[in-house]
Amino acid sequence: MVMRRCLTIFIVAFIATPLFCADDPEKILRSSLDLLGHTKNIRLHAVVTNDDVIATGQKLQRSMDLRITIRRSDAFVPQENMFAQPTAEGVRMLPGANGGQEWSPVAVNPELQYAYSVALHQPMNYKTHYAPHERGRLWLGSAFVAIPGEEQWGYVSAINLKTGKIAWQVKTEQPMIGGATATAGGLMFTGEGNGWFKAYDARTGKVLWSFYCGAGVNAAPSVFEVDGEQFIAVAAGGNFQLGYPLGDAVFVFGLPKAGR
Repeated sequence: MVMRRCLTIFIVAFIATPLFCADDPEKILRSSLDLLGHTKNIRLHAVVTNDDVIATGQKLQRSMDLRITIRRSDAFVPQENMFAQPTAEGVRMLPGANGGQEWSPVAVNPELQYAYSVALHQPMNYKTHYAPHERGRLWLGSAFVAIPGEEQWGYVSAINLKTGKIAWQVKTEQPMIGGATATAGGLMFTGEGNGWFKAYDARTGKVLWSFYCGAGVNAAPSVFEVDGEQFIAVAAGGNFQLGYPLGDAVFVFGLPKAGR
């Protein structure tokens, strides 16, 4: 029997500012393929509205004799002037400098074929700004400034990987950063900067349970099993960059066993 290896690549977000768009999509995808050797069966889920990624997948499909299924999703955050160049007055830009997804890992429910995103909506002005380079310090070569009076918020979204459509979406009072985790029991867990850790119905987006952790829950939850009992752990350490309350606790919750 011949085993056919299948690689599923989820490209869920990228930081949509000119400063950070130098990454070569083809180089990134080829590097992923090299890690797995000669893979012929690939499913590329491009969960961004990014023509460069779509075109790159099509190019690789032709040049490397690959079978690639490309999924292009609806935008899960507002987008505006993503590739505009900075000006002295500032250009309104969406997503902001932190991107739409930032580094928060997504979760996937293979039964529903949903990918879960926790995202940021942070309108910013992109301005030219001179700053001398200092070794060992962050240097952007420009300035990203929050727009006075414009509200910032977050989204928890389920993206249908078969259609690219948003299956459900919940707006949160603050930008989301941390990550999501899905379970085989039909739950999706994520935390918020205000200290709340929540369990969502993976299919509908309804909040089924919540717990206040006392500090920003800005980490990806982890699910594990001990002696047949399932647990979920999450760190509540906050986030300095976004000003969320800091903490030093790890919370572990036991999920009910079947029949209880």
